[in-house]
Amino acid sequence: MANKLKVAWFDGLNIGQTHFEQQERFFNRNIDLKTINIYSNLYGIIDLEFSQEMLLQGKIALSKISGIAQDGSIFNAPEQDLLPEPIEINYESLIDSVVVLK
Repeated sequence: MANKLKVAWFDGLNIGQTHFEQQERFFNRNIDLKTINIYSNLYGIIDLEFSQEMLLQGKIALSKISGIAQDGSIFNAPEQDLLPEPIEINYESLIDSVVVLK
């Protein structure tokens, strides 16, 4: 089956797991297509928490982050996704600097 196409259900069909997986991909694609224009500018960080222990060691590290990416995908770390690696801080070079986390 082509990815994201509707399943052709009919009487007598020998139903397998792939049929339900394909149907779910079809539904998810329809939901995405219908909501992307409505919510195209609704993205950003919902919850953000820095690790205080790592800050004391001279590193910037997240202990929790969740939000919606610009493409609409949802991230939730550390529960479902991996946290980014800590960033080493050199205090002397950070005077009047902006730190960007990617």
